[in-house]
Amino acid sequence: MPAATPWTPCKRRVVRIGLDRIRQTVLNVSVVERFSAVAFDESLNTSQFWEHAIGCGIIAAEIAHGTTQKGTDAAFTMGLLHDVGRIVFAEQLGEQYVPVLAAARSLALPLEQVETRMLLLNHADVMDKLLRGWNFPHHLISPILLHHYSVGGMRASAPHQMNEALSLSLANRLAHALLLGSSGNDTIYPTEELCEALHIGAKLINHIETIAGQQTDEMKFAMLTQSSAPMWPRPADQIRSQLRVPFRPLYISAQPELDACRIFCSTLAGPMTDDPPNIAVLHAPRTPDQLPLITKLRKAEQDAGARGLPILLLSQPGQAGFDSSLVSDRTCQRLVTPFAVSRFVAAVNNAVERDKSEQGQRAA
Repeated sequence: MPAATPWTPCKRRVVRIGLDRIRQTVLNVSVVERFSAVAFDESLNTSQFWEHAIGCGIIAAEIAHGTTQKGTDAAFTMGLLHDVGRIVFAEQLGEQYVPVLAAARSLALPLEQVETRMLLLNHADVMDKLLRGWNFPHHLISPILLHHYSVGGMRASAPHQMNEALSLSLANRLAHALLLGSSGNDTIYPTEELCEALHIGAKLINHIETIAGQQTDEMKFAMLTQSSAPMWPRPADQIRSQLRVPFRPLYISAQPELDACRIFCSTLAGPMTDDPPNIAVLHAPRTPDQLPLITKLRKAEQDAGARGLPILLLSQPGQAGFDSSLVSDRTCQRLVTPFAVSRFVAAVNNAVERDKSEQGQRAA
């Protein structure tokens, strides 16, 4: 890496001061200055990158504390460093990494998938040699390498570090859902399976929802007091500006308290108002889930004073769309999870506008 890049002094400090003081490292001015790589000039935002990293670290530490795992500082460290492989790609590949970022955006795919297809490895894969070269303990390395694996993949690859790998993966997904910065991968992933594997309940998830944004802001403001960098915009505000209609969702799922898609919808919607909902977001991972959730939706609509809302269905790949007999009276759109934020915005705009058009045609 070039000697003048901000990550270089940050790396030296990590090695020198040890893990217990890494939290203080991110308050240094070096982390909020721009990287020299062309990818950060054209496609990534340094400040948003670090906000996501810090948010993930804070959440990972809360999960470790809430599940009585040892080492909240180690959990914070893994959260802080989980996406550093993207810095490596940006610095070492230069302009060659820009098309990877562009392809992920244009195809609305998770960035780690596009990295693997175009580069034959993703940002987590490159961290193995890097962290070993920095003499990081092995127990910190495996969860970072595995944070995009499935639960089954984690169990097969690191059975003795399942909890740490699961916790980091969950922290990353919750940071995405809470729109805490951006690592260049604006994707929302389901979380119910991870919560169940960790035996995490609604109380801890609700606690994280309550404090993660505030604690991330506090650390962000501390960074800004030591830097000449300007305040950067909140991702939620940027995304809301792309919606052509107000987003007032009625969210229905089997486990909404553990559901990152619900957290994302709540974050995007912002503070609650007295206005009635204008779209139903139905998270039915499997086709058989649809009927009970449609029944639940109709009851929730009645309670909210809204009827026949357009539906945005969130479901797993390979599942069928809506049974037309269940939703013949309304506009429906389907989105496969995990989904890109840009695709979600487009689906909301289309669903609400199509519903208005169809209502107008019926009235005529």
